[in-house]
Amino acid sequence: MPKAARESVHQDAPQGVRYAVRSARTIRPMLAALLACALSACGQAQQEALPLAEATRMHSQVITHPREQFAITMGGMLDTDNTTTLEVQRRRIAFQPMQSVTIENVGDSTVRGIRVVANKRGDWYDFASIAAEATRGARSDQEKIQLIYQFMLENHHHGNALFCSTEDLKAWQHDPVLFLNSLPVGLCGYSAENGLALMRAALGPNADPLPVIRGLHGHTVGEVGLGGELQMIDMAARAFYLDRENRRPVSGDELARDHDLAKREVRGGPLYAKLWDAAQRAAAQFGADDVRVERDWERGAHRIDLTLRPGEALEWRWDSQGKFSTDGRFTEPPAVMSNSLFTWRPPLDNLGLRECAEQAIDLVPVEGGLAATSRDASATFRVRVPYFIAGGHVRAVAICVDPGDSCALELSLDGVSWTPLAQAEGAGRHVLTADMDDVLPIHEGPPEFEYLLSVRLGSARSRSARLTDLRIETVVMTSPMALPRLRVGENRIAYSDESVGARRVRLSWRWRESSAIEPPEAPAGEVYPSHGATVRDSMLSFRWPAVAGCDLYHLQVSRDPQMRIIYRPSFDCYHEATSFGIPFTGVFSPGEDYFWRVRARTASGVWGDWTAPMRFRWQGPRVPVNLRAEQQDGRIVITWAPNPEGPRPVRYRVYGSDERGFSVSDEPHDVAGLGECPANFVAETEDTRMTVVAPDANGPNPNRCFYRVVAVDAHGTRSGCSDYVELPHPLIVSAPATEARVGAPWSYEARSLRSLGDLQYRDGRPQEFFEREEITWTLVRGPAWLSIDPQTGLLGGTPTASGRAEVEIAATTSFPHDYLPEGFQRRAFEASRPQPRTATQAFTIEVR
Repeated sequence: MPKAARESVHQDAPQGVRYAVRSARTIRPMLAALLACALSACGQAQQEALPLAEATRMHSQVITHPREQFAITMGGMLDTDNTTTLEVQRRRIAFQPMQSVTIENVGDSTVRGIRVVANKRGDWYDFASIAAEATRGARSDQEKIQLIYQFMLENHHHGNALFCSTEDLKAWQHDPVLFLNSLPVGLCGYSAENGLALMRAALGPNADPLPVIRGLHGHTVGEVGLGGELQMIDMAARAFYLDRENRRPVSGDELARDHDLAKREVRGGPLYAKLWDAAQRAAAQFGADDVRVERDWERGAHRIDLTLRPGEALEWRWDSQGKFSTDGRFTEPPAVMSNSLFTWRPPLDNLGLRECAEQAIDLVPVEGGLAATSRDASATFRVRVPYFIAGGHVRAVAICVDPGDSCALELSLDGVSWTPLAQAEGAGRHVLTADMDDVLPIHEGPPEFEYLLSVRLGSARSRSARLTDLRIETVVMTSPMALPRLRVGENRIAYSDESVGARRVRLSWRWRESSAIEPPEAPAGEVYPSHGATVRDSMLSFRWPAVAGCDLYHLQVSRDPQMRIIYRPSFDCYHEATSFGIPFTGVFSPGEDYFWRVRARTASGVWGDWTAPMRFRWQGPRVPVNLRAEQQDGRIVITWAPNPEGPRPVRYRVYGSDERGFSVSDEPHDVAGLGECPANFVAETEDTRMTVVAPDANGPNPNRCFYRVVAVDAHGTRSGCSDYVELPHPLIVSAPATEARVGAPWSYEARSLRSLGDLQYRDGRPQEFFEREEITWTLVRGPAWLSIDPQTGLLGGTPTASGRAEVEIAATTSFPHDYLPEGFQRRAFEASRPQPRTATQAFTIEVR
């Protein structure tokens, strides 16, 4: 027998949304304390109802044409847009005004392909519409990539995926239509899959090469092709990394080669934690053991096909009953999900039999319902929805006159096997109710989009058993971000459908309004840089005045005066302080206009208006180019060229390190994996060449494996650092004494260039400096009295006879610290297993 019936889902069930609001200058202290209690429980996207909201408002509109537009005005001061604070793992919504939007077919014919869009946002009914909305206004292919990146950040939630057990189940979450409308939650791989699919569609044949998924062992990112080059776009951790000219996002291969490109950007915003230490550790995810996964990027099979039959309604809701579909791995519902409801009361007459029933046997319309003409009468109804089903409820009312009459409800997923839900026998009025949560496999197995419900009537005498009412409720999983929400002020609503002929559809919005807290004013007063300013700061720090009662500020920088596209991830961020700057030079480029703005948030979670975009220009040199290393008479000279663009430098600063992908620093600094390290500045010169390796080198940082150069102009403004030049290593850089005396000890401590490698995260192990070299010293040839320590390179002995001693020593690299996962050689992104290399030095000792 089925589980005992529970209460059916009712259209007017209270919202389970906790609205977090705290004190503000417009409310009384007692009110502030009450609101502070609400905020203390805030954390996920859906929270408890705000008791201070005004009464529920409602707007209904009856649609009779295939295309209609109308307006709805929402009062108050608060809406979802100005009370949402985004974080990587959650979105905090201080006040959620929306309760529901209901679409009801109140006519006599089926209406197909219904679409409802508010304020030109949320037309996500098919793949092409999502791609079109995400790239609206794009003026280039590069802008399409950036707009889709931002679209994905705003409209999905980073968290545990619901379907992970098999590739077939994962495929559901790799479809952008389902992902954004019904399952807006998933780990990094899911956001990469869906974002790249949209980019591939938007770029069309210009997507060259085809996108790939890049596995970083602990993280997954996407790489999209444009102009023959890949660009790494991380739509889960909110990151991309610009090249040294600040023109395009670089590829994962470029990041694996030079971690400094990633250290210059903070990922994981807009509310950052640990800032630049986190940036160094994020850079360490790119390495030689990254894996490449190619996909079939054709998408678009699924469609949110809203077809409503007579008596059927869809109620989009913003709250959740905690019902969700999964393959059994998780027991808690996603943090960002709502439970919407398809309700169907099929007409129990000729219209219902003709338009609604999948099959009807021995049933005839009578006054007040359908009557059975035999003991085996039945009506079967197919419920098909475009969202993942997450349970349901059914209620049927049957009138049985004869003691031999019967009624029953059954459910089937395939039309072959039927599961009893409820049954009754004998004369009387029978109300059959059943909870379908246990019959629909919502917590294990593949998701369902449809099922069959059969009502069986048995009449002992013709027409003695009648079905007088049937209500089928199907709970589905929806994304609140996809629903047609209202905002404060006038809202333009667009309705359309694909039906031919008459229709009668009623649309109803239900929402709450609140003016409990007045949004703060935009920061006003002295700002830096001011509008129209030209700045020469090597490291530019934005500054703005504080706003009373506010605890957080949102800074954005763009190359676009309309602020549509974020310039770089670090400049789309929340800060408690009233200033922020990236502590690296070369963040901006000369000769370009930049725009910035800022807004403030009250402690209650309410954001105010943005300042008007402020234009500024950065003036300074571009990075030096064409770094080369030349060996000359036992020395190494590096050369470079000034950048052909930008102001002419007057001098250059050279930096050196044994860390591959190092970041330049004039001060002692912390390096993740190494701890505190000294400054890596070498020297300053007006020339475009410098000797950096020599046996007699002195000064700071002599004889290093890697060097970078920074340009300085006449105003003292510095460029970003150049790409690094890598010197040969091992390379013996010391010079021996070439004279010895018989009977007197002779020694020589040989030294070689040695790379530390870089910080990497490999196959689940803690981050370590991989590809770090150790040197083994050997005496290739020499007199019997000479020997060498293989670890230290100390060569020595006591000559026993005069003459010429021909000596050759060798330095060979090894990698004892490396860990290579099984099958490493087969990885598509493998740069190659580090191979031992040898350097030699030959000299003659005159023994007297």
